[in-house]
Amino acid sequence: MQPIDRIEKIDKGITVSEKVYSQLKKLINSGQFQPGDLLPAQGRIAKQMGVSRATMREALIGLEATGLIEKLPNGRYRVPLAKVLTPTDIKGLVRKDPRTVWEILETGNALMTDACRLAAERATEADLNGLEKVISQLRKAKDNGERFKAYFNRCYIDFYRRICAATKNSIYIYIMQYLSRILEEVLPYPESLLEHVPEAPQVVFENLQSVYKALKNRNAAEASRCMKDHLAYVHSRFEEITRSLEADSGARYWEKEIDYRIISYFDVM
Repeated sequence: MQPIDRIEKIDKGITVSEKVYSQLKKLINSGQFQPGDLLPAQGRIAKQMGVSRATMREALIGLEATGLIEKLPNGRYRVPLAKVLTPTDIKGLVRKDPRTVWEILETGNALMTDACRLAAERATEADLNGLEKVISQLRKAKDNGERFKAYFNRCYIDFYRRICAATKNSIYIYIMQYLSRILEEVLPYPESLLEHVPEAPQVVFENLQSVYKALKNRNAAEASRCMKDHLAYVHSRFEEITRSLEADSGARYWEKEIDYRIISYFDVM
């Protein structure tokens, strides 16, 4: 069956164009129209649905505005080759191929190490004072397991948020926010790290303190190196955690729905 044959007639009413929009959106998101595919001519779709060309144009304009389709010079529409994936889309990719999660982490690691470089060059005294306050809070709590756990999520998130803010690059911050939403969908990190890796509080504190010192000294290369080392530690420990969970459950971790309190360490809100 061709995609055109899956198009249904629309019940006419006040929101006919919205119904057209919804049906075409569903066909695109379900993969009936693949990236790069041309949509049938407007007149053909309108006839198949039993709606006017004006209604069809209105729906197509809406789809174009959301990025689901793009208009070509000849007036035809197609599904863009580069689809903007949502966090939910990426969660689906991870479930199909668990190795994708490591690609996500790799991307985040590259961005955060570069963020440290920019922050070392651009951070204001207020930025550095804010980071020092976070380190001070973690120092007070690190030897008290329960207190550290209570502080960990909030302070860890705040540390990354402050580094991103110190880059003074609003687009960079938006990208990190998007990546954070992705990681929230697929990566139960902070509490699982504390629960399964006893030495994590001390190591994390020392890692973040090293990053802060390099930022304070305006040493961009050292700040990036310290962040890279820290994220390598995070990566390796998380691999150990997932292997442990899989061994205990007898199933692939990514195929399960585990109720963790999921807060990404790239959450820069």
